[in-house]
Amino acid sequence: MTFIKRLSLLIATMFLVSSAFAESYDDSCQPCPPKPVCKTCDAPEAPTMSAYNHPARINVCGSWDMFVTGTFLWWQPKMEGLELAVTDYTDTNAATQEFAGNIQDMSFDWKAAFKVGLGYNSEFDDWNLYLNYTRVNTSNSTTAKAGTNKQHSLWLFNDLDISNQSFNQNPITETTGKWELDHNMFDLELGRPYYNGQNLIFKAHYGLKSGWIDQKFTVTGVRDPDAVTSFATIQNRKLTSSSWLIGPRTGFDSKWVFGEGFRLFGNAAVSAFFQKFDSIEDKNFETTSAESPLMWRKHTYNTINTSLDLLLGLGWDTYFDNNNWYFDLSAGYEVQVYFNQNIFTQINSYVWVDHDKPGNLTFHGLTLTARFDF
Repeated sequence: MTFIKRLSLLIATMFLVSSAFAESYDDSCQPCPPKPVCKTCDAPEAPTMSAYNHPARINVCGSWDMFVTGTFLWWQPKMEGLELAVTDYTDTNAATQEFAGNIQDMSFDWKAAFKVGLGYNSEFDDWNLYLNYTRVNTSNSTTAKAGTNKQHSLWLFNDLDISNQSFNQNPITETTGKWELDHNMFDLELGRPYYNGQNLIFKAHYGLKSGWIDQKFTVTGVRDPDAVTSFATIQNRKLTSSSWLIGPRTGFDSKWVFGEGFRLFGNAAVSAFFQKFDSIEDKNFETTSAESPLMWRKHTYNTINTSLDLLLGLGWDTYFDNNNWYFDLSAGYEVQVYFNQNIFTQINSYVWVDHDKPGNLTFHGLTLTARFDF
């Protein structure tokens, strides 16, 4: 009997234990949450579709895809390094060779010039090709007088004894300089205008710059009459240079469209070109009753130079006649710089003004442009 009681107690105990384990295991319970892992970022992937900037080309109906431009320029051409003379020249300290005076520079007037251009709008990804020609032809004259004291011309011989920095018996009393420029330049560019947003238009362009620059600088000095011959001596110096250039050009045009056809625009371009000065002539002669040559030198010179173009302004454009024609009018302020163009200072050993390198040729002023697409 005791055995039966013990067996019954063991079976009841095992039943209770198995029931407890069965209650602890429930299929309906949610699984334990996963252990936290370190947060990582995926590497950026390349786009699966190519990006496309919507073209901003001018597109008239039934057109030849051509356009022409005409530009009126009211510019001031200027050449650095053409200081003419030192007026009111005085010897302040002969022992230390110190001198005082006023440097008389050339004056540069505002001149009218022009540009003309021809372009083509290609259907190949809406690129366009544009050729522009710029012509600036000008001359400027300036006269420097001695004033109360003597004068030293910076370009003429024999007005000073260079060895001891003293005046000769008949110093120059008046110096006149005349600078003449014939500037002809072609700019060829290939670019694609496109929208960067709804009202901003960009155009990067690449191309070529080529042309020629001819200069002439004539300096005339009048000396007091000679005590023996009583003739007033006139000394002339004529410096000329002719050069041509060619090289790559690149730039960037931008337009901010306001609406109703109005816009603000800003353009910039830079060029690097090979330039050859075919002829650099330096002729110096003096006249009394007859002409007597003093010097005649001729040089050639090759170099790599650069130029910079900047333009900022306002414009207005419109399509008309059912979009069969397009007209654009713009006005802006333009600056152009051709570096190291005054080659005269490098062959003039009598210039007292320090010139480490040739002076720059600059243009700046008003630019009015009209464009017509057909």
